[in-house]
Amino acid sequence: MTADLFMFALAGVFPASMFESNLAPPMSYLKDLSAFFFGDKEEKERAFYSVLPYPLGPIQMFSPPSARVLYNTFSLAIMET
Repeated sequence: MTADLFMFALAGVFPASMFESNLAPPMSYLKDLSAFFFGDKEEKERAFYSVLPYPLGPIQMFSPPSARVLYNTFSLAIMET
């Protein structure tokens, strides 16, 4: 039941992503999550603008700022290969 309510909440926020509006941080996270779960392939890849590759994008939202050093190292390693 909780998972269903969570998906209904994300589906309710999804139309806000259609108009490229800027939302406050809690709502913008929900907008990105709804695009990540309900969007097409291109929207899913752009949902969390991050240095992490596509399926790992939401991790940056929950990680501490000190992890940015690891992200930069990770992105440089990907670019060189």
